[in-house]
Formats: sequence, C-alpha cells, structure tokens
Amino acid sequence: MDFRKFNRLPVFTGLRTVFSPVLLLALAIIFIPATAGAMEISISGGVGNTGYKSDGKLPENLAPSFSLGFASGISDHISASLVIQQEPVFGRKIAAECSYDAGLMKFTAGPVFGLLNGAEDSKDAPLLQPGVRLGFSTFFLNVITLRASSDFCLITADGVPGQIYPSKAELAIGLVFPSIICTAAINQKAVSTSGDEGNKQTITDYGFYTEIFGKNSPVRFKVNFIYRTLDFKANNSAVSNLPENSAGSIVVGGGLELQTGNKAFFLNGQGSVYTFADKGEDLNNPFLYDFSAGVRLTFN
Repeated sequence: MDFRKFNRLPVFTGLRTVFSPVLLLALAIIFIPATAGAMEISISGGVGNTGYKSDGKLPENLAPSFSLGFASGISDHISASLVIQQEPVFGRKIAAECSYDAGLMKFTAGPVFGLLNGAEDSKDAPLLQPGVRLGFSTFFLNVITLRASSDFCLITADGVPGQIYPSKAELAIGLVFPSIICTAAINQKAVSTSGDEGNKQTITDYGFYTEIFGKNSPVRFKVNFIYRTLDFKANNSAVSNLPENSAGSIVVGGGLELQTGNKAFFLNGQGSVYTFADKGEDLNNPFLYDFSAGVRLTFN
C-alpha cells in the first residue's frame, strides 16, 4: 500500500504549512508511556537567523524554533525520553530515546522521525521520515565526562524533490569541579534537500562551554565561546544555479537558569562577534544569532 496517498488529503496538506503545538502535544501523549518514576516536561520557543536559506544566501528575517520534551525514569537503570522539535533550516522531528545506565557508562538508542519536512507545494512528501538515534556517555575518576551522540533521518532512493533530511552529531569531553563544569565539544548539524535542485548544508561548532553554579543556589549561569563554520552547496552543480558558499563565525553565548520549587525557568542565547566569508558571496559581518526561553517542570 502506498501510504503517501494519504498526504494528498486536505488535512495533511494543511499540516505541512501549519506547525501545530497541539498536534505535537497529542503525539507526545500517545508515545510516552506511563511510568513509576519522576516525570520531567520541558517546553521552549525561540527565534534565530543562523544558517543559509534554500537559495544559498544568509537570511534577512528571523525563523521560529520550538521544543517540547518529556523524560521519565522507568527503573533504577532505565529511563526514557521524547523530544519534538522545530529548528530553523533543519526542519521538524520527533526523537524518542531509551537510556540504560550501566554504572560507568550510559547507553542510549531510539528512533527518530522527520515530521512534515516536505516542500510546501508537494503533495507526495511522506508525513514521517524514519531514522535512528544513538549515543553513550561516561563519568570516571570523579571528574571527567565523555559523551558522543548522533541522530539522522534515512535518505530513501525515491525521495520527493524538496524533501529535507536532517542529522546531527556531538562529541564532547568535560571536567566537573565543585561549582563549575567545563566542556570542550564539537557539534555538527547537517541537512540535505533531495532533488537535482536541492542542496546540502552543514553548521559545525567547535566550542568551549562552561556551566557555573553554587551549592544550594537556585541560579545557574552558562558562558560559551564557539568557532562556527557554515557550508552550503548544490546537490548537482551542473544543473543547478545555486552558489557554493562557506563562512566562519566567532560566536559568544550564554544562559541563565532559575530553579523555584518544581519549576526551572531558562534563557539561552548566542550571537556572532565576527562573521566572514570563506568562499562565495562576500559578507559584511552580518549579526547571526539564536535566542530561546522556556520552562522545565518536574513531577514526582
């Protein structure tokens, strides 16, 4: 049976143009099982202008972001989480994850689905794109942390032109002190748009991240220093008029979190100090930034 025919129905055509938080909440209720452990719910929203547009140029307007997450302990060693996201450039996805804590190491795995990531004028794009999420983390010598993770949506041979396939990966090592956590990390986000007129884009961060907190203090601070590279190129330069662009950016970011009772309010942001063209279009040091705010609730 060709399930893509259901996407021709008016309801799915409308969903491709309207990203409904109500739909996301309904999906979360269906997929998150009832568990005996504490439940954590987080919701955030934001705006940003980091990343190239589909024509290979940096954006002039802001794009919205949204995240809704659920996490719960199932047993002493097993926990589960579900995150539903929309990000500028990288589309929408649902990521479920099951974690097993083996003591020295923690392993995670689960499915990822791209959600409503077809071209706006496409009636044949699939509602969901299957993918996978894998990761591990460890804490040893009571001071060193190490983590690695990756998730991606599978690219199918019969992909509909204009369909986007997001992916991301992280590798990080950190030191944990009594009042500060310092982490060096490489984070990469990538997206491929199918078709000869499609494109490939990556954003890679080489960063040093700090989180500062005090004993019994309800406030946490974050200070981040990042060198970011942005790359954009056409899938098929022989038939496409899209440019090949790349840029570098020095970015400073930070965050603030306030804990009160079972609620934690958080504010995060980052902005470019200096952005320059490495290849392609000349840049006049544009200000690229991302900003988000949200709340996290814990229920025992």
